[in-house]
Amino acid sequence: MLEALTRWDAEIWLSFQAKWDLWHALKNRAQRPRVRALPKAPDGPGAVLQREAGGDRVDGRRAGRYTSKDVHRSVFATPPRRRTLAELKKGVRT
Repeated sequence: MLEALTRWDAEIWLSFQAKWDLWHALKNRAQRPRVRALPKAPDGPGAVLQREAGGDRVDGRRAGRYTSKDVHRSVFATPPRRRTLAELKKGVRT
């Protein structure tokens, strides 16, 4: 609507909005709560860090036994068989 009224490109209005938001974020920086660093993630197999937010705290803890790499190896244990170019083209068309 502003673009139609002022004949300014929409990109100009988006730039104004971004600058406005940044100015307000910087102005209100002192009102934001302080953030503490999470503890170092445990090392070793199955060391998955899970974050839990509660009130004004964020806690990190070990979440599970298996990493995403373990799950990937289990699901894709055997690679798919090789396909010919004709088979690939036929699969795209159907």
